[in-house]
Amino acid sequence: MSASKPIEMISSMETYELNFYIKKIVESLGDVTINLTRVSTSKLVDILCEDASADKYDLIFGTALTALLDVRLAPKLASHNTTAKDKLDAKFADADGLWFAPSAYSVAVCVDREKLKSRSIDPPTSWSDMCKPEFHGEIVAPHPASSGAAYLQVFSMLQVMGEADGWKMLEALNHNVVEYTASGLAPCHAVADGKSALGVSVAIAIAHTQAEHANLDMMIPTDKVGCEPEAFALLKKADQNPVVPQILEWALSAEAQDCYRGYSKISLVDQSALQKSAAEGASEAAVPTAVPIDVFKAASIKNSIVAEWNRRIGSSLC
Repeated sequence: MSASKPIEMISSMETYELNFYIKKIVESLGDVTINLTRVSTSKLVDILCEDASADKYDLIFGTALTALLDVRLAPKLASHNTTAKDKLDAKFADADGLWFAPSAYSVAVCVDREKLKSRSIDPPTSWSDMCKPEFHGEIVAPHPASSGAAYLQVFSMLQVMGEADGWKMLEALNHNVVEYTASGLAPCHAVADGKSALGVSVAIAIAHTQAEHANLDMMIPTDKVGCEPEAFALLKKADQNPVVPQILEWALSAEAQDCYRGYSKISLVDQSALQKSAAEGASEAAVPTAVPIDVFKAASIKNSIVAEWNRRIGSSLC
């Protein structure tokens, strides 16, 4: 099968992950050329809604569902037929065929056990532990205004703990945070580079970093973590490449599900996966279930949550 022109893909998944998926897609579909644009979650929405070059893109291949539900994006999405409704729970597939979410990513913490050991500090096992004074200046975390991973962390803590206790926990953690970064991967790099002992991130980013740094562990806080579905969608285009819907169908395939799990994600095609940890690289100890967030609520109040975060925590960074 030969595509008449390159396919323009935009995503906020990690580049190393996307390159692997593209390799598998090419192996499956044949002679197809895919041009990848990888940007942060917030940047993806801004590009598609405001950038003059937005019309060139054919599909969104994975971004936080809360971002894709931005009302500004709705006119950009094209309805199309897939097997999503047959394979996914109704809450993970749009009724009008505008999007589907076959995978989910979960919050986790990257830990440099050797650095903590050298300071005679026991590794934390919970968000509460991370608020202890011995971790002052040892935490790097992403910023919820730019990072989907960060917004997942913030919203899931508010959902699981309740708003009052959730904000109290976030403010307590802030006392120990030395830096907020633009991406969810950056905290892992900070830990790997020895700049901090703990990095708030997501399981996929930590697992990737662990592969190159044997001194790093993945910690799933025992006081619950959240997971967020990743959405895929066809974009409206006058001259749509007929191969694009086939790429989206591949994202629902058994091969794709194996790929997601290989990157420490949760397959939403396999509903039993919601009862398992997304972090296979974590320790042998029992790991709590990742709690799916209420994505529709999270999307509808994102601006107010980020504004409140900036009022309570962001103002302290100035």
